Amino acid sequence: MVPADSASRSGTMPKASRDRSLGTFGKEMKLPVMLLTVLLLASCATRERTSLPKNPYEGVSITDGVSRKEAGRIVENYGLMFIGCGGLTGVTDRDNKWEVNGYFGYAGTPVKGTYIDKASGKIVSTIGPSFDPEKNNE
Repeated sequence: MVPADSASRSGTMPKASRDRSLGTFGKEMKLPVMLLTVLLLASCATRERTSLPKNPYEGVSITDGVSRKEAGRIVENYGLMFIGCGGLTGVTDRDNKWEVNGYFGYAGTPVKGTYIDKASGKIVSTIGPSFDPEKNNE
């Protein structure tokens, strides 16, 4: 005959105890899982605003090229217009262009390959539409 506590020493648990433990775990985890789901969905809800920019260049003069401050404004406008979940966080100086930094989507995928040309203001985007100020600036 095997002693009653030998099962716990060997790392196994009687089936009845295991079933009860899983049932309790499932009941205890419902609320935390529901809260995490709600927080995830709420974090990606679109922001309400009285008006969205008509184009990414709104409030920016690019006649003399695009400064860091102007690039930041273009990125902010672009994010409001096209990024529902995630966020564009700024720009990095890369020779003749401003590289766009940020994350998008539920998984927070890093933005890669999106930039603003310093001379023309042209936006080349891998996460939404690209823009040329000569064609798109109303």
